[in-house]
Amino acid sequence: MTHRPHPAAGINHRLDQESNALLLQEPPPTPYDLKFSLFGIPVRISPYFWLAGIVLGASARKFEFVVLWVVAALLAILVHELGHAFAARRFGNRPSIVLHAAGGLAIYSPRRETLGTRLAILAAGPGAGFLLAAVIIVLLKVSRRGIFFEFPGDLIELDGGQPLNFRLNVLTADVLYICIYWGLVNLLPIYPLDGGQIARLLSVRHDPILGESRASMLSLWTAGGAALFCAFKFPDSLFLPLFFGFLAYENYRALQSGSRWR
Repeated sequence: MTHRPHPAAGINHRLDQESNALLLQEPPPTPYDLKFSLFGIPVRISPYFWLAGIVLGASARKFEFVVLWVVAALLAILVHELGHAFAARRFGNRPSIVLHAAGGLAIYSPRRETLGTRLAILAAGPGAGFLLAAVIIVLLKVSRRGIFFEFPGDLIELDGGQPLNFRLNVLTADVLYICIYWGLVNLLPIYPLDGGQIARLLSVRHDPILGESRASMLSLWTAGGAALFCAFKFPDSLFLPLFFGFLAYENYRALQSGSRWR
């Protein structure tokens, strides 16, 4: 999920208009796109978003739980991208949102962006997800409702009293998982994730000559380490090792070519 300024109009948004990173490219429109406006912000959902959600939720085995996972992903990722989009609009931009197989894009054409405004827009996406998670937890506490949810490797209980309906528990747990866990992953200094874009901006500001290559090196080692960690920590899951491995490879390729993910 990132954000990207777009010359026509940014889990994913792009600050570098010359970048051709796969996760930062807006997917081409299809006849099956779902289009609507939310809070005055145009939203387009690619059919591949639904397909990716089904694939990622397939481990739940039961169809109803796969559906609940897709609904949770839609809500959590949309909130993340709205965080980017609201921040972009706050600084005078006209954003739009695209949800696709790799997550989402908050797209806008930057107007005299400063380092501060770029950092604020980047941080607003994960921040919106954390805020949604906090609101859910507070509501559970206030309503005296209990819930079980899984945080990688651990089953956590929020014991507020009367447990939620089982299906509502599953949906709420999925939303919390995506908002918190994916939000934290998204803040890792791995380009082109939000944290990687933040690290690159700060690195280039500190050293305009070597900053970008140093940020790519940090991304490479962090992504490679994350891939190895996930391979050993979650041996039954191929998605995370492959995901981080792909990002490590892309940063390695950027270092070798001396380019910006072209």
